[in-house]
Amino acid sequence: MLGIGVVKGLLTTFTHLFKKPLTIQYPDERMEMPPWTRGRPRLIYELDSGDLRCVACGACAIACPVDVIKIEQHPGPDRKKVLDRFDIDMGGCIECALCVEACPFRALVMAPDFEMAYYDRASSLVFNMRQLRIAGTPEVDAAMEHLLGVKRGFARTGGDQAKEAAPAAPAPRAAAPAARPAARPVAAAAAAAAPALPAAQGQAAPAARPAIDPKELEGLTPAEKAALYKARQREAGIVPPKRGEQPPAKAPAAEPQATAPAPAQPAPASASGKVEIDPKELEGLSPAERAALYKARQRAAGIAPPGRGESKG
Repeated sequence: MLGIGVVKGLLTTFTHLFKKPLTIQYPDERMEMPPWTRGRPRLIYELDSGDLRCVACGACAIACPVDVIKIEQHPGPDRKKVLDRFDIDMGGCIECALCVEACPFRALVMAPDFEMAYYDRASSLVFNMRQLRIAGTPEVDAAMEHLLGVKRGFARTGGDQAKEAAPAAPAPRAAAPAARPAARPVAAAAAAAAPALPAAQGQAAPAARPAIDPKELEGLTPAEKAALYKARQREAGIVPPKRGEQPPAKAPAAEPQATAPAPAQPAPASASGKVEIDPKELEGLSPAERAALYKARQRAAGIAPPGRGESKG
């Protein structure tokens, strides 16, 4: 049974039976070849500067399956490669265009050069970098793009259209960033409503600083002063209690705001010389804080000797 490919091939052959024969009297008459014809590889140079696009990377020589490309280079003063030699032996070139596809700098193109009949193949079919130069016109660049499109699977008739339509596809993506600013008003509304959360949840506002008598701080070291201040803060319910401690009782909802406790007056010294401290003041205090509070009361009562910089009473 004949395959579909064979049938399509025969249909193409049968269509030529009804066409008028076309004869070109070569070499008097020459057919105009399209610019993407796979002929001799050429080196493209820039029109404004005249410099070759080739950077002597050697990618085309590596990709050549028949090894007909010879490249020599040397490092320049700015550590860039300088091309010294670029030769192509067209006697062995199979015009596969793999060198054009492998070039990362788009410096090669297959030109429609097919008249290469010489008596001496060894010398006449070897072209150097000066003979291979071709201007980088838009037509040459279009031919190179067409060759790359065919190598990558584009059809000859629709390859250019697919390439022109490809840059237009990302255009709808530009509408995506426009939707992002819509989230900012939501964040602003959430930030505006954030201060109202404590009132809605029934949380009390932070209380004022606890009042401490300056006489209690006389003669205390900075660490003892900090311990006394933390103890008064916990008594007023400003900072959360430590682990294992019960939180201070909250004021009833009917009261607008709990007033700060009055500064504790130094307790009188007993006959044995000890300072009397209410056990309620020691609740929730660490051992260091209790010791600091006890020393402060002793100094306030005049039992302990004054610290550095203090005058004796």
